[in-house]
Amino acid sequence: MLTFIENNFIFLLLFSGAGFMFTSCHDYRFQRVDKGYQCAVEIAIGVGIPPPEMSIFGLNLKKNDWYDTVMSAKRWDAKEAVRISFLSVVIYENEK
Repeated sequence: MLTFIENNFIFLLLFSGAGFMFTSCHDYRFQRVDKGYQCAVEIAIGVGIPPPEMSIFGLNLKKNDWYDTVMSAKRWDAKEAVRISFLSVVIYENEK
């Protein structure tokens, strides 16, 4: 049985993975520079990624970036995600 902390940690990891999937399904992707990461963490916690989700990630990422994201559970901050062309725009704290 998982402890409260382990349970919440897994929930947060799945939430960030779901956010990455949600973001992947959109044409224009934005992220504040000081908030969060883009990541697919299923492999890190031992959960399989369904083939349709894998193909969506493959459409949005170059092969080596796909490998780092899916197989290594790499967490991309906003600046890195723009560099690999996953995000369209980084929004800075003082921008409106």
